[in-house]
Amino acid sequence: MQTTTITSSAGKVHHYYRCPRRVRDGKDGCDNPQNLRADYAEPLVWEKVSGLLKNPQRLRVGLTALIEEKKRRLRADPERETLTWLKQLDELAGKRAAYQDQQAAGLMTLDELGTRLAELEDVRRSAESELAKLRTTQEEIEALEADADTLLASYEQVTPERLDTLKAEEHHRIYRLMRLEVLVHLDGSLEAKGDVPLDVSNFSITNKTGVSTTASSRAPRQRRSH
Repeated sequence: MQTTTITSSAGKVHHYYRCPRRVRDGKDGCDNPQNLRADYAEPLVWEKVSGLLKNPQRLRVGLTALIEEKKRRLRADPERETLTWLKQLDELAGKRAAYQDQQAAGLMTLDELGTRLAELEDVRRSAESELAKLRTTQEEIEALEADADTLLASYEQVTPERLDTLKAEEHHRIYRLMRLEVLVHLDGSLEAKGDVPLDVSNFSITNKTGVSTTASSRAPRQRRSH
């Protein structure tokens, strides 16, 4: 969702989250018509996240478990596997050159060369795809480890009272480190997802006045979103 500012007929300003596709395309773009009030949603999300920060040991355990789970998804020896895929790509390049030499020497027709090169291309694409997946997973783990270290180093010693006074900009920094994504469902409930060890990922807006389906915008203005 994107953020917008809505001014009521009485001149009161409210900040909302809403789906831009719904605004642009109506029901065809999105079936969620809700405008979610930021002053209800944001404190609810921060309550869940700050609860983790106020228990740094639980946060450390959760982040460590998350990183170890990602490492387990890698094969036994990622460096060795990377070298294997790189070697296969080198061999494919050599075969390609050999086939072209054979055709030039009259040992292979153009049709036969085309068939052999097409077969090599399929293998090359598969090898490059597997290599890219391997690299992406390794990069994700490295980034997660770095962000986990930053998060713990920055907030492990912060008192609960200090956490309660952090400003919105600091909230967003923490959300980025946690790779937090919050989804808004049709019934107004929120769901937290991403690389974050929240043991309670689903929570609802208890005050239903936080959700509006009829609000109109007078002076839209973009604000920072989660």
